[in-house]
Amino acid sequence: MPEAQFTFSADHLDFTVDTEKRTISGQIVPFGVKPIDGRNVTFSKGDIAWSNFKSVKMNLDHAISTSFGFGLSLAEGDTGIHGSFKVADGPRGDEALTLAESGVYDGLSVSLYKPEGKDKYHLAHVALTAEPAFDSARVTSIAASAASNKEGAVMADNTETAEAPQDFSAVTTAITEGFAALTVPPREVTPAGEGVTREESPYRFNGTRGAHEFSTDLFAGTKGSGESMQRVQDFIQHTFAAVDSGDVTSVNPNGFRPDLYVDYIEKDAPVYAAINSGGLSGPTPYVVPKFASSSNEVADHAEGVEPANDVTFVTDDDTVTPAALSGRAVITRKVYDAGGNPQVSAMIWRQMNRKYAELLETKAAAFMNSLTLTELGGTLTTGATDATLAKLVKAGLVGAQFIDGSGSWDFFTGHRDLYTALATAVDGDDRPYFPVVNAVNADGTAGGKFRSLDIGGHNLLPAGTLGASGVNQKSFIGDKEGLHFVNTAPQRIDLAETVATVSFGLYGYWAAALLDGNKVRKLTYDNAA
Repeated sequence: MPEAQFTFSADHLDFTVDTEKRTISGQIVPFGVKPIDGRNVTFSKGDIAWSNFKSVKMNLDHAISTSFGFGLSLAEGDTGIHGSFKVADGPRGDEALTLAESGVYDGLSVSLYKPEGKDKYHLAHVALTAEPAFDSARVTSIAASAASNKEGAVMADNTETAEAPQDFSAVTTAITEGFAALTVPPREVTPAGEGVTREESPYRFNGTRGAHEFSTDLFAGTKGSGESMQRVQDFIQHTFAAVDSGDVTSVNPNGFRPDLYVDYIEKDAPVYAAINSGGLSGPTPYVVPKFASSSNEVADHAEGVEPANDVTFVTDDDTVTPAALSGRAVITRKVYDAGGNPQVSAMIWRQMNRKYAELLETKAAAFMNSLTLTELGGTLTTGATDATLAKLVKAGLVGAQFIDGSGSWDFFTGHRDLYTALATAVDGDDRPYFPVVNAVNADGTAGGKFRSLDIGGHNLLPAGTLGASGVNQKSFIGDKEGLHFVNTAPQRIDLAETVATVSFGLYGYWAAALLDGNKVRKLTYDNAA
């Protein structure tokens, strides 16, 4: 038996929506109540069965392609069958929740079928519907009922039949009432070389029959009659030809597509990533001990003679005082009450987190530029040729082999001026010193998209935060254990609600210190030289 749909008045459905839990609940089948399409059929306890409530899906207007939820529970009581449905995440589920919560779709309709040889109806799915206010507006419901009155569909006497004639009178009545207020002029036909003539409209909506009947053509067209459908389409196009999008602005407002929202570009944080050494518990200052000096640790030993000098070991203490970062967002009450929260606040919070990360990168770069460090080799000048510049950088890295601890160097961040000069440096035959591909007899290569430079095994990363072109111009290489840069995660605090606004804030802390300057070196690329 084909599926048949049964829609009941909202007065009988005990309809509820929970947008936070994303659930829609209500009495999907009230016992002893006729469907709103007027069919003389009611249901009682035990008439309807289902196999697994989770397999019962919820959709819009019985369109399977719009399914957006599944059954959380189905229970048969004395007054009817009550169901609760979980609404899926995503645009389709959000739309269904909005339609239900606003009251536009406040009806529930069930689709039932009777398996061959069975006495009970089985529940196929549940539909969320916009319950019509007047019988004359139920074109869709009547059409669905008429279409289902074939081969065993439920009829007025609650019996099943193998075949039933289709009655379109209710559809005709509804369409007639819908077009009754229209003045449908005869169509103008202008043959070439002749004056204007008027062709009679194929349909009338004043109680008398025209050359054709609208509902008959409409249903014939849906069943494959091309001539009937063409006649309907020509009539509608001619009748409403003067209506354009500007005429219906009030009933077709601009839509809102949060799924197409494009967030701000995420920025790289190469300096922060290079020197960050962990988290921070809070704003309380703390002391960090540092190695200063030691002597007489070990010397030659003479048999029977005690060492002449004791070991000396000296440390320094650095007091590290965390600094704070904070921000506040204020949302007007109108935006909050109109449903902008939590969507708007989530977007703002994401931007505040992005800015927090950007500031940490800026603080890390400024901290590095503030340090007094030893130069790796000599100052690199722009007056040098590409070959000389590449040779100077290479000489500095070779000389690092004679610096204690250089084998543990694990970061190399480059100022934009030095990085650009090295990435574009070429030899006398215009061959790049650090090619992206086909590296032959080269001391290094450039990474894909020029995102890094491998110079003798040291991975140089570009860091725009170290300074604009011609500013600071210091690059850094070394072991991150010689540095101390820590921070808390961004914390959110909800502030007060007022009559006019709702606000929330972000705060966090960061701290930095140089623990061992011997583990870090700088490379200065001096534009002024």
